[in-house]
Amino acid sequence: MPGESDTAEKSHQVVICDRAERKTLYGMKRVDRKAAFTVHGYFKERWSGVMRNIITGQILLIVCCVFYLIWWYRGFRPGASVNRVGGLNGVLLLITAAAGFAGITFSLLPVEEKSLSGKLNPFHILIGGIAAYIMLLLATKLIWNRVVTMELLLIVGWATLEITVINRLNAIGILSDGRFLMMCFVTGIAFVISMILYVAYYQMEEMRAFYAAMVPLITEAASMAILIVAALI
Repeated sequence: MPGESDTAEKSHQVVICDRAERKTLYGMKRVDRKAAFTVHGYFKERWSGVMRNIITGQILLIVCCVFYLIWWYRGFRPGASVNRVGGLNGVLLLITAAAGFAGITFSLLPVEEKSLSGKLNPFHILIGGIAAYIMLLLATKLIWNRVVTMELLLIVGWATLEITVINRLNAIGILSDGRFLMMCFVTGIAFVISMILYVAYYQMEEMRAFYAAMVPLITEAASMAILIVAALI
């Protein structure tokens, strides 16, 4: 009968469509699984050797910044009278120093690096850092009459370390030349902010100076976090 024939034909079409849809969905799942394995292999390949050491070092230096911030907030808050190296503050300072030392060590562990075009000479970076420290020490002291403190050494030392790390990642092919330049720019911005606040610190009202001194730690930690992301993706 005509009605039964139409019904049978529609049912057959539904079955064909259902099979086609399931085949398409299955195919998509296979593609997704393949993509997942590809992504896993990509990160597994990058997360090895010097890459692992450098990222571990950067994470430890971020931890160092965090604990330094906590220690600074507890020990230097205007109006607060506390022992900065005893009790809980002493523990915070110890963790800060340990994380900082470990971070530098991991970041600079010796590796066999490939020689790629555009790679900076590590010795030149070191000499540049030393020269920058001496010039900034003289400039801040003679021009702005800024009392020389350990913070200047930490700021210049951090910038020198980061340029070295960025250079090593570029040398082994983890950072492209474009990302190398981008991270040099990001590090330079953090360095300039730190230097401006370093010079202005003793010219600020006490509470404002207290908070201003925390900004370099935040910008430097943010810079290292950006580097980690840039190296992993």
